[in-house]
Amino acid sequence: MIKIYVVDDEPMAIQYFECLLRDSGSDCEICGSSTNSIRALDEIQKKKPDVVFTDIRMPIMDGLELAHQVIENTGAIVYLLTSYEDFDYAKKGVKIGVEDYILKNELSENLLRGILDRAKEKVAQRREERHVILERNLQAFLEDDSGTGNFEGVYAHSLQRYAIACFFEPCVIYMQPGEDQDRRWHYDCRKLQNLNFPKGVTCKGVVKSKRNEYTAVFFLTPDANDGRRLLYKASDVILQELSKDNNGWKCISCDPQLHFMDIQQAYRQAEKYSYYLYARLEKKIFHPEDFEGLETGASLNESMLEQIRLFMGKEEHEKSVQAIRAFFDWSREHLGLPEYTEAMRSLLRVIRGSTAQKHLNSDNYLISSVYSDSVDLERALLNCVEMYFDELADNKNVAYSEHILKAMDFVRKHYMEDISVSVMAAVTGISEGHLRRLFKQELKTNVIDYITDFRVEKARQLLEDESMEFSDIWKQTGFSSAQYFNVVFKKKMGMLPREYMRRKRGIR
Repeated sequence: MIKIYVVDDEPMAIQYFECLLRDSGSDCEICGSSTNSIRALDEIQKKKPDVVFTDIRMPIMDGLELAHQVIENTGAIVYLLTSYEDFDYAKKGVKIGVEDYILKNELSENLLRGILDRAKEKVAQRREERHVILERNLQAFLEDDSGTGNFEGVYAHSLQRYAIACFFEPCVIYMQPGEDQDRRWHYDCRKLQNLNFPKGVTCKGVVKSKRNEYTAVFFLTPDANDGRRLLYKASDVILQELSKDNNGWKCISCDPQLHFMDIQQAYRQAEKYSYYLYARLEKKIFHPEDFEGLETGASLNESMLEQIRLFMGKEEHEKSVQAIRAFFDWSREHLGLPEYTEAMRSLLRVIRGSTAQKHLNSDNYLISSVYSDSVDLERALLNCVEMYFDELADNKNVAYSEHILKAMDFVRKHYMEDISVSVMAAVTGISEGHLRRLFKQELKTNVIDYITDFRVEKARQLLEDESMEFSDIWKQTGFSSAQYFNVVFKKKMGMLPREYMRRKRGIR
């Protein structure tokens, strides 16, 4: 809806215009009218209408002077009304920025409807342009690290207080690196800015940042009491609108600030804490003090992962589960979402590596590629661990056939050499096809993968041995080249062999 102000020194002319507007069915409202151009100018500056219709010939201040003042001071769209076909006036009006020149005796419902339709399009375009500029300026101000940015402008007030609230997208944890992580939440910032906020709070702007969160800047009136409570309510208004599409949105609402420039620091603080929202499921609106004592900037705890690998390798069920739960707790307490995601990927590699080492069926250890919270992801990882120990228990009750035992012993003695399936079949005294079937049935893997896993495990042991030269390891474990060794080892262990060696040997 657009607001209209009408100026004419004849009251009947104003009434006629109001009647035409009502009958035209246009989505507009008259926010004011006056027969006095001086009084009209004062009201227009206060009410800020989108469109002004003014008569040209009026006493004291004519319509051209009024139009000039309105355009200069408010930027409203101005139409001139006259009973005379005075093209000199029309030319003067165009020069000062008047939108159009309308003859009173030609004004009708249809004509007015067409004028207002065009006016609405122009008003909408102007609003959009102004909001784009506001968003850019607001984003530049919030992300300015120099301390020189200023967005306060004409809104400054000696007793006014300022605050921001940052709204963060629903959590998504991607377990497959390189997956499409383009978020598809897009909201009209202008619509969010114009929601119905509680009395005493004005939203002066909403902007979408590079990280896809939405930040609202609030101004509190000098008489507004209990600023934190008011801001909580104002934040909840936006949160409710965002949650119409997805209920996972969260907010960090900061305390009111006496100085406008201080909201930059509040914004940076909210940005920092936002990385830890994924692990906080207890509520949706947070305050910075909810994160007091949080140690940020931690990195992956390799020693905890190594302990998990050790317990699983030794087939210690209870200790493995306890170590994994401790790893979950530590990760949620110390790691932001990117680091937590990588920690869970590393844990998954440890679990899969353990299954490969024990020659279990890796097909059973698949988890979803995307999770909406840490609870479901951790539950899925623990399920994998339980399957691991269930399979180990089942396998203990299974006696391997004589042919498989011979094949396993042959690999153990000749893994450094170039082993072929045909040679292994000849050693075990059965055909290649029969050997392949036995590996699938009893070891839940194929012959080549069994040999590769055995070699990777031997290589891992040698990489930890400080007496071994790195350049000799791929040769001593039966790999055909250093390049192939790198590819296979990284696929199995999640890192290149040289990186693994440096970590285990404490080399920087």
